[in-house]
Amino acid sequence: MELQNSARELAVLDPAVDIFTNNNQSIIVLPTLHNQVHFSQIAHQILIEKGVDRCLVELPQELEPQLTAAIDRLPLPTIVHNGNLEMRGEQVLSPDSRNAYIVHPGESLYWTSYFARKSGIPVRFVDNWHERATLGWSVPLGYEHLASIGWTRFFEEGSEVLQQHYDDPLHSQRSVQMALRIGQNLEGSVILVVIGAAHWPAVVNHLRDLGFAGQSMVPDIILDRYRVEVRRKINQDPGLWISADIHPHSLHLLTGQLPFHLGLFVEDPLQFNLLESIRHIYFTAEKRYTTKFDDQVSPANYTRLFQYLRNLGRLQARIIPNLYNLITGAKGMVDDDFAFEVYRTAISYPFLPKDEERLDEMLKFTPDESQGEVIRFAFKRRIRRAVLKKMDQNEFDDLDPIPEEEYDGEWQEIWDKYSPYGYVSYPPEDVFIENYMQYLRKRIVEILMEEESATMEFDTSMEDGIDWRETMRHYHEGKIYVKKYPKNKYTVGALIVQFLEEPFDTSDYSHHSTLFAEHDQESHISVITTRPGDIIVGPGISRVKYAAIISQFPPVAMSYFISKENIDLKLRLIWTAINMSLNKIIGFVAKKPPTAAQRHFAAEQGYRLVFLPMGQLTPSSLHRLRTMHLLAHRDLRDNAREYIGF
Repeated sequence: MELQNSARELAVLDPAVDIFTNNNQSIIVLPTLHNQVHFSQIAHQILIEKGVDRCLVELPQELEPQLTAAIDRLPLPTIVHNGNLEMRGEQVLSPDSRNAYIVHPGESLYWTSYFARKSGIPVRFVDNWHERATLGWSVPLGYEHLASIGWTRFFEEGSEVLQQHYDDPLHSQRSVQMALRIGQNLEGSVILVVIGAAHWPAVVNHLRDLGFAGQSMVPDIILDRYRVEVRRKINQDPGLWISADIHPHSLHLLTGQLPFHLGLFVEDPLQFNLLESIRHIYFTAEKRYTTKFDDQVSPANYTRLFQYLRNLGRLQARIIPNLYNLITGAKGMVDDDFAFEVYRTAISYPFLPKDEERLDEMLKFTPDESQGEVIRFAFKRRIRRAVLKKMDQNEFDDLDPIPEEEYDGEWQEIWDKYSPYGYVSYPPEDVFIENYMQYLRKRIVEILMEEESATMEFDTSMEDGIDWRETMRHYHEGKIYVKKYPKNKYTVGALIVQFLEEPFDTSDYSHHSTLFAEHDQESHISVITTRPGDIIVGPGISRVKYAAIISQFPPVAMSYFISKENIDLKLRLIWTAINMSLNKIIGFVAKKPPTAAQRHFAAEQGYRLVFLPMGQLTPSSLHRLRTMHLLAHRDLRDNAREYIGF
């Protein structure tokens, strides 16, 4: 399943650069929008294909040692800051551009410098530092919008914004000084200049003054408008700046691009495709989702999800969905568990420092609510606490921390000590299971009543309400039809819930057991599950997953184990339910209905099977129903919430 229209890649800026020549010398000017990974991709391609032997970038000369050290660490992200970061407790409020530089692959200035140095190409910084002149992070225009309109329209339609830039003496003077410094560093036959788009006109004007020829994508009327005279030089002491690591869970707050996108770009800069990386976010999240819940996102869900993102993008004039849209789409079209995995995947970054590569300081950031809107998410997950304290190597997961073992194997020892004498369930889960089973029984009764309902023309009584479908079918007759249900005379006996359809690996679901009710408001249930003790999540606490459940309520008769014979699973479940049921109606919830032969078998025993398709139920509730925790001893119930989080 692919993102709709992803076969068509994002429009490409053509041409994406200005090329000026003078005798045997060529200067390639690449204008850039800050924190847009596509400009890193363009710069990478130029460095490979154009034979560049010198790079000039818009970075301050005064901070060259600190920034160069951070650039050489790429793709590891680094924050270079002046120490004036505002704290909130142990976390740092997201810094503004006056006191920090975020060095990451998605900023073309840093990636150009990194790849050039890696390729043995000299790099020179041509900007001056000023407390009001550090890199801005928020860009009102995305690459996808720029690529669709082109640079010429960008300058024509945004000339008023640029005018504000040039009306500021500091920024206009920076543009002129960068142009002059570029003219002083024209050593080499092919020179790549990477600067912010707002400084582009000044550079083009100066190159033409130096005798370089070439047609610019900046309209001449704009070039003439932004010709600025040289004023005083900018000269400020930036003071002492410090380099620190960025906590992986706050990286997405600082880069302008999702860290997952940046990771894909670093792995293959030339083949990186932003639309396809959206697809990879969902598919990577689905792998984790499937591992936890043995469930998959259907093609129909993906179709609705991508259609939602496309329509939402049209409403918001957005081509690439942001993090908020990715998560809300996953929540609405699948469930909260999948949405959480999408969130965790989108903010994950594969390049994190190893122990020997870490700097003295690691900063974790939090959004500054006073500086902008903060969007909060609530995930109603089945498993609220993480099973693993670490994800992959060097990728620590404290999104959902759990209490730790005092020593390896402590929790398993407690389970092994008490579980041979029997184990008990976790009461909050029992309440949910019983409530949901009652809900399923009501749905089964509704199916029976619908089957025996009658539709009739309205006469003197509305009966049980208007039958809108039948009324619309006979709209041309000008008549109203009403529906009449029989009196509720049905009681569901045993209820079967089958989560897995054959064939499946029976060795993974080899445990057959019966859990007896502790009081008259609980049901007896017979289950097929994973083996208790295989997954330990707390001291004496094991997580199991169901393949099938048979619930008998009220709990007065004897329960039966589901047979392990090598015959059809549905038939084994039906036979067990017949032996457990106190009534002649058996509910059957599954992905596929019982066959005619299986229905006939039940009918021969005097029982009626009523099928409820699992597709009509909420996936998140089914996930909660399917996963259960067993405790090796009753005394563990008091502390179980710390590890189960139900």
